[in-house]
Amino acid sequence: MNTTSNRATTYLKLLALVYAVTVGVLMWVERLSLVDALYLATITFTTVGYGDLVPKTAAGKLFLILLIPSAIALIFGVGITLVEEYFRGLFTRRWRRMEKLIDSLSGHYVVCGHGRLGTIVVEELRRAGKQVVVIDRVGEKAEELGQLGIPFVHGNALRQEVLERAGVARAAGVIVTFEPDEDNTYVVLEAVDLNPDAEIIAAASNAEAARKLYLAGATRVVSPMLLGGTALARCAIDPSPEHLVPAPAARVLRGSR
Repeated sequence: MNTTSNRATTYLKLLALVYAVTVGVLMWVERLSLVDALYLATITFTTVGYGDLVPKTAAGKLFLILLIPSAIALIFGVGITLVEEYFRGLFTRRWRRMEKLIDSLSGHYVVCGHGRLGTIVVEELRRAGKQVVVIDRVGEKAEELGQLGIPFVHGNALRQEVLERAGVARAAGVIVTFEPDEDNTYVVLEAVDLNPDAEIIAAASNAEAARKLYLAGATRVVSPMLLGGTALARCAIDPSPEHLVPAPAARVLRGSR
């Protein structure tokens, strides 16, 4: 049983105990019958207001004055905990379905990092009809990717168990898109260990980082900075952008001038 379930059970037990004590105190202080004591305790706990039955003694009134804030706090505690438990269960079921989906995949591509570069990689792979699994440390991306039907593993791709959960051992390729070159090198080492036959492609910020990534076992290394700089220089030499970007984007560029 998880922590939320334990907390909900504790709240319910405490609420039942306070309710039982309240009934007993009302029977003793107010000289009420069991039914009247149950009725008065119930309308006190539910805060619906008193009607035909109200405490008549000063002791009874003081007791209920102290009881009402505690009862409200307990009821809210139970409600919040049950709602939290519901959504936690919903999330857990969704996560298990995602894990089953990933476990069924083979020959897919694992994209490590869903930042600016990783987002483009995922879009291009999906456009080519490839099955993709994304690993990222930012848990909020799970909802965004889930709506797109993209399997997602929340965790640090530098950890071998996270790569295993993404099915790297069965993957056709692993693409590493982190900005720190050290992170990319470490992920390449782990990926090679899990699946030496996979195509492992990594991003590098410079030529020295690319050299180290090849030494780590990367199949291919791409430097977005070097490619971008080269593309910008070519645009300066040849103003026509058709050979650098897709035709629709080129028309947008021309139309924005």
